[in-house]
Amino acid sequence: MKAPAFLSAHLARSPAVATIPAGADFLRELIAPIVEAYKDDPIGLSRLTLFLPNRRAIRTAGQLFGDLGEGEVTLLPRLRALGDLDEEDLIISGQPPAAALELKPSADPVTRRLQLAHLVRAKEIAQDRGADWLSAIRTGELLGRFLDGLHRDDVHYSQLETFSSGDLEGDVAKHWAEQLDFLSILGSAWPQILEAQGWMEGAERRTAILNELGEVLLHAPQDPVIVAGSLGTVKATSRFMARVAMSEAGVVILPGFEPEMDTEAWEAIEAPHPQAIFRGWLKNDLDDLPRKCVLPWTEEKDTLRPRRAFLSLALRPANATDSWYDGFAALQDAGELRAACEGLRLLAAESPDEEAALISLLLREALNVPDRTAMLVTPDRDLARRVCAKLRAWSIDVDDTGGTPLGGTFRGTFMRAVAAWLGDPSSGAALMQILNHELCQWGQDLDTARQSARRIDLELRGVKYPCWADLISGVSPRLGEKLPAALPLLDLLSSHLDQFVAAGTLAQQISVMTDLAEQLSATDKEEGVTRLWRYEDGELLSSTIDGLLTSPVLPQDPAGTNFADLFEALLGSAVVRRVGVGHPRLFVYGLVEARLQTADLTILAGLNEGVWPDAAPEDPFLSRQMRVSLGLAAPEQSIGRAAHDFEQHAARPDVVLSRSMRQGRSPASASRWWVRIESFLRAGGLQKDVDITDSLRALRAIREAPPASEIAHAPPPEPVPPKSAMPPELSVTAIGRLMRDPYAIYARQVLKLKHLQPLDMPVGYAERGNVYHDLYQALGEEPGVWEARGEDLLVEVFRKYRIPMDYLVFWRRDTARALANWQVLLESLTPELSESWFEETGLWTLKLPSGEMRLNGRADRIDRCQDGLLNIIDYKTGVPPTMRQDLAFDPQLSILALMARAGAFEKFEAAGTHRIAYLPILKELDAPIFGDLKADGRDYKSELWGQELADHIEEVDRRLRELLEAMLSGERPFRSQIYPKKAADTGDYDLLARRGEWAVRGDDGGTENGD
Repeated sequence: MKAPAFLSAHLARSPAVATIPAGADFLRELIAPIVEAYKDDPIGLSRLTLFLPNRRAIRTAGQLFGDLGEGEVTLLPRLRALGDLDEEDLIISGQPPAAALELKPSADPVTRRLQLAHLVRAKEIAQDRGADWLSAIRTGELLGRFLDGLHRDDVHYSQLETFSSGDLEGDVAKHWAEQLDFLSILGSAWPQILEAQGWMEGAERRTAILNELGEVLLHAPQDPVIVAGSLGTVKATSRFMARVAMSEAGVVILPGFEPEMDTEAWEAIEAPHPQAIFRGWLKNDLDDLPRKCVLPWTEEKDTLRPRRAFLSLALRPANATDSWYDGFAALQDAGELRAACEGLRLLAAESPDEEAALISLLLREALNVPDRTAMLVTPDRDLARRVCAKLRAWSIDVDDTGGTPLGGTFRGTFMRAVAAWLGDPSSGAALMQILNHELCQWGQDLDTARQSARRIDLELRGVKYPCWADLISGVSPRLGEKLPAALPLLDLLSSHLDQFVAAGTLAQQISVMTDLAEQLSATDKEEGVTRLWRYEDGELLSSTIDGLLTSPVLPQDPAGTNFADLFEALLGSAVVRRVGVGHPRLFVYGLVEARLQTADLTILAGLNEGVWPDAAPEDPFLSRQMRVSLGLAAPEQSIGRAAHDFEQHAARPDVVLSRSMRQGRSPASASRWWVRIESFLRAGGLQKDVDITDSLRALRAIREAPPASEIAHAPPPEPVPPKSAMPPELSVTAIGRLMRDPYAIYARQVLKLKHLQPLDMPVGYAERGNVYHDLYQALGEEPGVWEARGEDLLVEVFRKYRIPMDYLVFWRRDTARALANWQVLLESLTPELSESWFEETGLWTLKLPSGEMRLNGRADRIDRCQDGLLNIIDYKTGVPPTMRQDLAFDPQLSILALMARAGAFEKFEAAGTHRIAYLPILKELDAPIFGDLKADGRDYKSELWGQELADHIEEVDRRLRELLEAMLSGERPFRSQIYPKKAADTGDYDLLARRGEWAVRGDDGGTENGD
């Protein structure tokens, strides 16, 4: 059947190539004349075949055919996606070719990755290198991309077998020679593996279909065929496009081709240029077809020509920039420079977060205009997620069509959390990552599940348990007392952990993980199988895990590899894209998804070097010279694609170009295209006219400004609780805190707010101090216990404080010092002692004018001398305080002496003190066990006796009573950090006291160092 006149005019040419200019609404400009041409022949329209690059473009095209049909029932043409062809697409006329019926199915993607990992691992073993599965799977993923590149550039496997260093000029490094040897093996082994599986590569299959389809279109008469919007970067696609263009019933429509580019610039085009792809196609596939043969698809009025001329000049090839000045002057003289900048705006943010915030304002502002649409286009997925998150502050849900990696989806994160816990079951952080996930209800109602999670979280705080058995024995008794309903959860976890440990293969481990995830996902009303595998992320996760479990090449000996890392690698690079969700007028696209899409407002973001454009990808298997010799595309071709995407969208009528001045913690370099455009704008005096950064910042400041009542900064807190709320009892260690940071005492003792330790807290100085204090207590109470039990004694203490047994080795030198110092201490004290007490506690009630205050304390060691006086010794595993510090800010030892004098210890009567001393039990024995310390060339007293001790204790007594009386009487408010040791010191309650808000203004009223 004859095509309409409009289409026939294009088909009459051979080759038939047309273009729709950059900046145009490509699909609308493509489809509107087709609908008009076939308005009287709807049956004829159904015989037309239209090939577009991807399914997203197909969906948009289908909607446009309906919209442009003016409400009439429309028979759609045959819409085909070039990126997703199968045998059915060969049925253009009559039966499919016989060759199409012989095509093997595509290789299963999961098994393909695993099979490639086996090849990588075999190579590593053959070369006597580390052969762990984790690196093999990740390298196998890269190898799969390399094979995809071979098919994309039409390089056959057989070329790998014959390709060697002899094909190259000069010497090849040993590394590359090894890579060539491996690739030559791959060239012979991989086709055999595919043959044995009965598969063919997906890209190879698509190439075969395109080749066959091209032959059908070129040699057999059929209905009209249009290929539109494709760049032809894949060799098979570019070859198919050429055959369509040369066929009697085919036409190819290029997006954003520039037939008006001058000859000098056209001849100077290199791979990174936006037109490089089209230049190569016309030259190589269409026998150097003259550019004048590429005609406009329609002859409608072109209102975007000034913008395109400006962009073409700015993006001019580097070897043709000598004519920049003349081109710029011509634009100015014709008055087109200002016209080109109408609708063009620039946004230069300080940071990625500010860039996301300002872009979200632009998108939100677009919704104020009825029916106005806006889209963000960026290759930076992190920036896209930031923008989507900020839009949710307005309750605007925008779908990032670039997709989310499977491991980062709602259900993917849950499964990864389960895998992480199975790989490290004693980790409290890993366990809480599961329990805090919204999917985790383990068959209970929501309230019970959340209460259990909070209770277990409290029990796990502190040092990480050495193993799961220790965690269970430590947590279960307390959990049984406070929340018995949570105990079945621990039983569920324990039973699956036992199964996981007993599993002999990776498949069994994955099965245990999956079963645990299903049971944890269950609620009191719904089964976990239903909740875990629903929606797009659950379906993809299910199919991926099923593919792993059914794969015949799943690794079976994963010993030595962290299970969580291995599972994450096995998930691969699959991406979840939601369908039919998100705001109907706002869109967030990646570069591929944005092709052929348009909106009233277009925002091009992430315009920094290394982001847009990204750096030319490095091939881990071949050098640049080797790629050229093998016939693979230059890495810079990816920059050319990114440049074409940029030019297509930058030519839109209303467009914002955006970048951040910083990337992470480092300054960012502006995109090469940004630099050129900004230079021309500056030369034309238009930069300030198009820069909207300051106006958006002002708008953001207005939106985020607090109400007038909240503008004033908070003053330093000075709470004075009533006497009835005062703590009735303090520890002697709290007195030092009361002197330096009274607010911490207020928060802990009055408000009853307990500072939570972090999960999986590392073993630190406090834990080391506890261990050696307990060791000294045991040595004192049971002489000879070390000789009898040795390290078994330390093992018991380590379990008490959750310390891993590795520290028995790490602290062996400290232990030897502590034992040696113990012997020296005994030799120094024994002749003058009659009795000793260890870790003795006492309670002292002070009578003050405003009331009573009880002080409780525990002394590390108290000895009675022959004369009845006492030695009070405090062990220190670090640097002990000096006696000046004891007097001013840390009078713990002196207060214990006051308590002993007042008879506060039950085991002995009131007695005076002969000596108080801080004993550094881990120091080298290069000086007497008691005596002054030396540091920074100065002597510091660490012990007192005689009259000096008596005067010291009296002064401490006076200061202590004044301090407590001032507190009880309300004369001394509980201020925050009035005497920090250092200005940068932080306290447990600084956030509650809002110290960061007022301390920067110098309102703390304290000194930097009270010592």
